[in-house]
Amino acid sequence: MDNDFKFSIIVDCNFNGNFEEGIESIINQSLNFEDNIYIIFIDSNGNLNNMKNALKYQKAYPKNILTLFDINCDFEIKNKCSYLYNLAIKHAPSIFINFMNEGKFSKDLLEKVNDFAFNNQTTDYDFISVPIKNIENETKKHFLDYKFENNIILNPLDDKQYIQTRINNVFIKKESIGNLEFDFNLCNFSDSLFINELLILKNRYAVLNDSYIYLLNDLDFINKQGLIDFMKFTNQLISYSNENLGYLPEYIQYLFIYFLKDLIKTPINDIFNKEEQYNFWNNIHDFFKFIDLDIILNFKPLNRYVKSFLVFLKNDMEYDIKIKKGYPILKSRNFIIDKIKTHKIWLDIVDIRNGYLNISGSFTSAFNKETLSMSAIKKNDEINETFYAKEVKYDKVPGRKTIEYFSIPWKFIYSFDFKIPLKSNELVSIDLKLHYDENNNSSHFNREIMFRRHANLSNFSHYTVKGSRIILFLENKIIIQSFSYLRILKHELLDLKKMFSEKEYSFDSILHRLLNIITYPFVKSKKIWLFMDRQDISGDNGEHLFNYAINQNDNITKFFAIKKDSEDFDRLKKEYGNNLLAFGSFKHKYIYLISEKIMSSHPDDFILNPFPQRNRKFLAGFLNIQKYFLQHGVGKYDMSRWLRKYDKNLYLLLTVSDLDHDSFAGETYNFDEDIVQTLGFPRYDNLTNENLKKQIVIIPTWRNFLETEEDFINSEYAHRWNSLLNNEKLLNHASKKGYDIIFKPHPRSIDFLDLFDTHNVKLDKVKGYHQILCDSALMITDYSSVAFDFAYLKKPVVYYQYGGDYHFDPESVIANDEIDFGEIIKDEDVLVDKIISYLDNDCKMENEYLEKVNKFFKYNDKNNCKRVYEWIKNN
Repeated sequence: MDNDFKFSIIVDCNFNGNFEEGIESIINQSLNFEDNIYIIFIDSNGNLNNMKNALKYQKAYPKNILTLFDINCDFEIKNKCSYLYNLAIKHAPSIFINFMNEGKFSKDLLEKVNDFAFNNQTTDYDFISVPIKNIENETKKHFLDYKFENNIILNPLDDKQYIQTRINNVFIKKESIGNLEFDFNLCNFSDSLFINELLILKNRYAVLNDSYIYLLNDLDFINKQGLIDFMKFTNQLISYSNENLGYLPEYIQYLFIYFLKDLIKTPINDIFNKEEQYNFWNNIHDFFKFIDLDIILNFKPLNRYVKSFLVFLKNDMEYDIKIKKGYPILKSRNFIIDKIKTHKIWLDIVDIRNGYLNISGSFTSAFNKETLSMSAIKKNDEINETFYAKEVKYDKVPGRKTIEYFSIPWKFIYSFDFKIPLKSNELVSIDLKLHYDENNNSSHFNREIMFRRHANLSNFSHYTVKGSRIILFLENKIIIQSFSYLRILKHELLDLKKMFSEKEYSFDSILHRLLNIITYPFVKSKKIWLFMDRQDISGDNGEHLFNYAINQNDNITKFFAIKKDSEDFDRLKKEYGNNLLAFGSFKHKYIYLISEKIMSSHPDDFILNPFPQRNRKFLAGFLNIQKYFLQHGVGKYDMSRWLRKYDKNLYLLLTVSDLDHDSFAGETYNFDEDIVQTLGFPRYDNLTNENLKKQIVIIPTWRNFLETEEDFINSEYAHRWNSLLNNEKLLNHASKKGYDIIFKPHPRSIDFLDLFDTHNVKLDKVKGYHQILCDSALMITDYSSVAFDFAYLKKPVVYYQYGGDYHFDPESVIANDEIDFGEIIKDEDVLVDKIISYLDNDCKMENEYLEKVNKFFKYNDKNNCKRVYEWIKNN
């Protein structure tokens, strides 16, 4: 075909992300679309919705758009997208070709490419590469940003790290492609093979730096097939290089290492059998024969642990441990994998409670954590005492569990806890020591101590007050002093001096520090408590406990905080007047700093703390408010990936059952047993069936992976719940029996409400959960913890669990036969029949579930608020 257009964009309807946004970004380019741009739509996976949209665009622009659908292939194809790319190339009537299966173009992208291509005398290149920005976070840097500093033509034989990894961000000259084709027998890496075979033929390409393509940058090859295809890809590219160049150029070696840095995360022991593992390691051994050691050592995108592991593989997995000047060194031949003395001890918690100094932290290195231990030496005027840390295993927390590469433990995070007894008014210093012991090699040494952002100390806030004591961090030691106002003035001046000398501070933090110090003598003896639910929604355990607390005459000043633009703010203002704080207001920030305790249905600092994250290191010593977690729901599932001691430091974790209590008091969460208390939820005191209506509530929880409209539309979640909401048999029988069907969406689904088909039911996005639960006679949910509230009222629950798409591990940490208060159903027809049977029996809870409810909940006496409040007062 003639080159009637400058650009052909080949778009796969099997699109990752917002398809229409991507197409609109092509049509609305600053370079005139109708004169310069041609779109060829293909579909590699039968995405009917996007195919319909493609036909809509073709109808609007018949001269600029071609659709290549319903391609029949009479031979086996592993990668249909690559097959269709080859077909589409032949139909591309343009000078340049681009391939899009995700993301979008910046507004002037094609104009900038056009200007470079047609206003530049040099044309000795095969393609033009443009920078990549993350579509979800534009400030996030791409690994290869360094190659886009200038608009230039590169020779990767000289610019060896300027690799090209994918085709989405390139515009290829059609004439350069010739007979080259995408390999459709590779499920992965076919695009990288194609663009690098093209590059090998001429070894020149252009880069632009002033316009972008926005991509998701998701990795989808960290699996068994990804490893198999990587080996095929490398073998093919090595052969192609040898045939055309006679050797493997360094930029291709860098390309291989670029992909391998992510592939090493693949758990080969889980996906390969013994024979496959043997073959895999042989392939890795052969692969590294083609990789120069300097490639690994010099490649910019590699972090220290990935780099050391790849050197380890290159060196045939050799390593040994040496002791040099008292410090252990881990080596692989002449390469130093790690030195203990290069690492710091990071502290999460430094706190005094119940007569103990609590210290929690971690130490990260490539040394096996089984060889490490920690001790704390407590010194006072009379004696030195040594205390040894308890090792804590946060095996389900990504940032705290051992990192494995190819199933080999490599990056170890040794987490530890100390509980050091303090005598009344005892003044001490604490010196932390790290110990290494392996194969009769022992070393003991101090390491520099640092504080994580959730700790209540920092480099700019080196002291905090706990009752009658000051906790001080000075000269790499933790020091406990008796409180005096003159002492904290002295320490405050040191912190302010450090901030100003290093030019590290914010006006907001300085103002609140000074205000706190000035008013401290006047508020020190006052008891001030804060209550919250979410920043924008109330009605949970926080509000219910506050409503009880505000009526207690006990000389404690109480406040409730919520955002001023919340729908609940005006209602709460009428009820509580000046005891209501606008979240984030100046007054709220001040009260947060001087309050003793905060009680909330959410434990996360980013929800509770009114100060911007950037300011918290300047206020760390003042952010020592005690957190009492009233819970949002019953802990049926293992939530230790989110809820754990080291970054929450709770003073209370509230439960409703001894079974619930036992799950939280286990080692998984690492909370002290006295922190977990079975006292009942405050909101349960106000649950009632007095205004019961003939009403069915459908109340599914959310799925964390539903991030875009495209995700939602194509999800089984949307299909299943929309189908139920429009089930004709259910709608007819509910109407016949006089029941309304209420759909109560999860707060996280607020951006997707228009995509729920609620025309035949009542959509409620205004009423609080509490009212809905009290009013309804029957609940349909999947995994929502509100089922416990409903069951507490001894009303029937039915669980619609159609599949395994829930983001928490659906395996309950409490035996299912003790907490499933209704039947679990996978099929919609069976579910509808069950609902109908309940409607025909006036929605009476069945006896087997009544027995479970009576056994599970410890209290049903309407005294939960009183019990919780009294416990908090005394603890």
